[in-house]
Amino acid sequence: MDTPLRADVPLRVLIIEDSASDAALEVRELENASYQVTPVVTETADGMKAALAEQAFDIVLADNRLPHFDAIGALAVLKESGLDIPLIVVTGTMGDEAAVELVKAGADDYVLKDSMLRLPVVVERALTALEERLKRRQAEEKLRQSEADFRALAESMPQIVWACHPDGANYYFNHQWVDYTGLTLEESYGAGWNTPFHPDDQQRAWEAWQNSTHNYVPYSLQCRLRRADGVYRWWLTRGVPLRNADGKVLKWFGTCTDIEEIKETQAALEHQARLLELSHDAILVWEWNGAITFWNHGAESTYGFPAAEAVGRVSHDLLQTHYPQGFASFQQELERAGAWAGELTQIQRDGHPITVESQCQVVHLSDGRRLVLETNRDVTMRKWAEEERLSLEHRLAESQKLESLGQLAGGIAHDFNNLLTAILGYSDLILASGPSTVDEVRPDLEEIKRAGERARVLTQQILAFSRRQALRPQVVLLDKIIRGTEPLLRRTIGEDIDLQIIDSPGLPPVEVDPHQFEQVVINLVLNARDAMPSGGHLTIETGTVELDEEFCHIHVGATPGSYVMLRVSDTGVGMDAATQERIFEPFFTTKAVGAGTGLGLATVYGIVKQSNGTIFATSEPGQGSSFAIYLPQAAQPEVPKELPIPPQARAGGRETILVVEDEEALCSLIERILAGVGYKTLIFSSAQEALAALEQGTSSFDMLLTDVMLPGPIQGHDLAQTILVSRPHLPVLFISGYARDALVHSGRLDESVNLLEKPFSPDSLRDMVRRVLDLPRESG
Repeated sequence: MDTPLRADVPLRVLIIEDSASDAALEVRELENASYQVTPVVTETADGMKAALAEQAFDIVLADNRLPHFDAIGALAVLKESGLDIPLIVVTGTMGDEAAVELVKAGADDYVLKDSMLRLPVVVERALTALEERLKRRQAEEKLRQSEADFRALAESMPQIVWACHPDGANYYFNHQWVDYTGLTLEESYGAGWNTPFHPDDQQRAWEAWQNSTHNYVPYSLQCRLRRADGVYRWWLTRGVPLRNADGKVLKWFGTCTDIEEIKETQAALEHQARLLELSHDAILVWEWNGAITFWNHGAESTYGFPAAEAVGRVSHDLLQTHYPQGFASFQQELERAGAWAGELTQIQRDGHPITVESQCQVVHLSDGRRLVLETNRDVTMRKWAEEERLSLEHRLAESQKLESLGQLAGGIAHDFNNLLTAILGYSDLILASGPSTVDEVRPDLEEIKRAGERARVLTQQILAFSRRQALRPQVVLLDKIIRGTEPLLRRTIGEDIDLQIIDSPGLPPVEVDPHQFEQVVINLVLNARDAMPSGGHLTIETGTVELDEEFCHIHVGATPGSYVMLRVSDTGVGMDAATQERIFEPFFTTKAVGAGTGLGLATVYGIVKQSNGTIFATSEPGQGSSFAIYLPQAAQPEVPKELPIPPQARAGGRETILVVEDEEALCSLIERILAGVGYKTLIFSSAQEALAALEQGTSSFDMLLTDVMLPGPIQGHDLAQTILVSRPHLPVLFISGYARDALVHSGRLDESVNLLEKPFSPDSLRDMVRRVLDLPRESG
């Protein structure tokens, strides 16, 4: 027997068989064919479902005659799972009719147990068929995506865009066609596309199209098309065939461009001849070979060449005109269309390059000669101003996009934190409820809790990007933060990367949250490490800079002033311009799937912005990357702060807590946690309900515990302020997915605010409630 092509490769096999010896025989036959078999054997539908859920398989071998399960049942389970895994029936006997039914049901093939030598060949054939199916699906998906890309591009173009099958039957028009002609797509298909043509142009257009589709040559025609209001305008219609590698025509793509204005110019040339010399535009006429025959005063002013020097010279040589496709291609296009309009780059007599808007029109003389009337307008300064404006608009749009993404991310993170609080809280409560209750499900609960913890880290990164986290800034020296993280950084990057830290003696302090800014440094270093898979050099340096008006004009978001700079540079793979435009977007990553969340640089961006700083990246492919952060210099010197020693938290108490939270699951969780340590709770889902109950003489309470964001017009901060009017010394504890502007001002948490950020654990809630209740406060 020939060895299968897939020899010496792993093969994960799910065997549906109640006979251990038969299963062992199947494995042995495959191993004899040099497969590295990893088998899983089961004989029931439930066992098959569990196996498919637990791991991936390359092939399924199913006995057709088990006491409670057969191949038809196995095919049903496989279909229900949604997995595309070849299934081969292995049976003692099999009639032709039964074999046909199994193949119809989805089996890839069958093997009789007395012909097990065929098993490796059948397996190889089934695996090859699977590969072909996967390749075909990928090809179909690429084709669908390509078609979608084409349609998106076509719908964004100002011209009419159309597409046809190889035989010329059209199947697509963009919305410009419908808007201009007033025809529906159904009316345009078939021969309907010819309807809007002017009666004098219809036959000519039809014959030209038939010639192109029969001979597979480009289609080009100037014709008149009727607008929806009945007005005819001149259009340049062009179509080209799309061929495959063998030259076979696959499709036709074409455009219709409005040239009415150009045609009007052509018709009016004779009437404008006497006005040519008065024009400020450069107007020149040249023979088909390029020799200049006319050169007006506008041309003299534009280019600096007097008419006596210009006439007789070849136009494109004299002006060193740059045609995008070369002069020969330009002239062919001009000959085909009869007119051309666009931008050209030319050189003045003094050597200065200029950009001109050019309109060229072919003029046919009665003696058969062809002249070209070229009208050029110098738009160099306008182009420069336009490019500058577009550049500024683009940078502003990018900044606004990141701001919008931040607002969206913050809102999502708030709702997500509510869910995480419930998930983690109930997980903790169950895990702490005693071994007899949770031993059987403890691994599952611990996995749920670990997933929740990972989600909490992800949510905090989202909040950092959206600038909705509460910072606790201190006046610190940036060099100290960097040196403090140095041991961790060196362990993280490995020995193949050379790390150099360049301090700046006398560096002014900055006002940042030290812990958050440590995260900034770590994230930038991790990003640099990932950009140097084969090792390299990583430099972290600090310094002081003065950002002037010119710098801030180029770098949108920066303002002039004195700054402390942090620069992280690497010698890695670098980034192209398209990547640099998106590097601070959340979830954008160039890494492989599963290799990162895409939130590292987004987190850096959010923390820097919330610290009143700016960050910019410079990079080129293959030349490494550099991230520069500019932080305002602090107005006061560094003052080391001593961390206050919190009061000792007690297990619980007998106080009554007024709880205001709109998320029902959290209300139940909070009530259960606090009741478990002796507290009484009054639960309300909105500020309005709580205030109404207080007005009706609700029982007294010792503390207010409220979410910051509540439904209705009254938010948590407003509720607290209202209650504090009558009870100024009432302890208040806020809980929130993010603090928003009610509690955080310019990125800083108000010092008088007690805030427990979601998601929180039962222990942290119990401890925080006790601490807030025990804080010293004035009597009265």
